[in-house]
Amino acid sequence: MFSAPNAGEVAVGPDNNLWVAEFNGTKSADVYSTAGALLHSYPTGSANQLESITAGSDGNLWMDTFSGGNVVKMTTTGTPTTYNFVASITNTMRQITKGPDGNLWACCEGDNKIARITPSGALTLFTVPTAGAGPYGIAAGPDGNLWFTEINAGKIGRITTTGLIREFTIPTANSGPFFIAAGPDGNMWFSESNGNKIGKIHP
Repeated sequence: MFSAPNAGEVAVGPDNNLWVAEFNGTKSADVYSTAGALLHSYPTGSANQLESITAGSDGNLWMDTFSGGNVVKMTTTGTPTTYNFVASITNTMRQITKGPDGNLWACCEGDNKIARITPSGALTLFTVPTAGAGPYGIAAGPDGNLWFTEINAGKIGRITTTGLIREFTIPTANSGPFFIAAGPDGNMWFSESNGNKIGKIHP
């Protein structure tokens, strides 16, 4: 057991250990099955809280921050590199995931954009067609695209790795789609925070 009072998302790292991002803190935790927890300091201050974590195709862990426009790349030995995108991302970032193209993808809820970040830290933003849609959860699909939820618009979005977006309206009124994941049946499954339902959409 280990102490992580503000533990948030968990990801399997490229080193096959479990990594935990602290939502209300400034650290990430490398959790070893036999050696307990090893905490690594995140250097940019408590205002930039870690939001989510994923293993990148480059052998590092990647985290986005709830505020501050920062994305953090961390080696499995705990060395962080911070990329600051505050000039482009002015509001809340949500979720980060590894894309099928080897890049990192994240939702910029407040800016109504989807972010693509290369392993070297280059940022490209794509605007969601529906104004104020609030992209929230994002995941890679079996079709080679990224799928994301639009929490304010009640839609599911699909974005190609070149940035083409198509949206699909959820039948449930005021559904508030939240998180999304690829299922073993080849569909994308998502939660409806307001609709009190689980939904699926076929690629």
